[in-house]
Amino acid sequence: MNHGPVLSNVFNLIAEEGPKPTWSRFISAPLGDYEVRLLQEAPTDRLSRAEENLLREIHAEYGHRNRWDLVENVMHKLPEWTFPDGSSVSISVCDILEGAGEDEQEIKAVVKELHSMGRP
Repeated sequence: MNHGPVLSNVFNLIAEEGPKPTWSRFISAPLGDYEVRLLQEAPTDRLSRAEENLLREIHAEYGHRNRWDLVENVMHKLPEWTFPDGSSVSISVCDILEGAGEDEQEIKAVVKELHSMGRP
């Protein structure tokens, strides 16, 4: 998308009309330009310690930045992102791993593991 990569499932949760019982308890309906707000803290009892730590790390690094700073100085600089000119361009797991500097052997191992889990 023009402002940077977007997880399709998250975009669909934000953009789709209709009831979203779990989502809507914690995240507002779009306020305009797909902006949403946290309505209340979400429970974390289903997150692993590693997931909680990852969320803390991400928040520490990016939580203080506004969305346009993130777009211009983070999202548009991701090596796997290309300007979609008003549309969308899929980004493969291989593209993400290559952009992160993983070697071919590691990329093949990750793809093989994903396929064994039934994921494309």
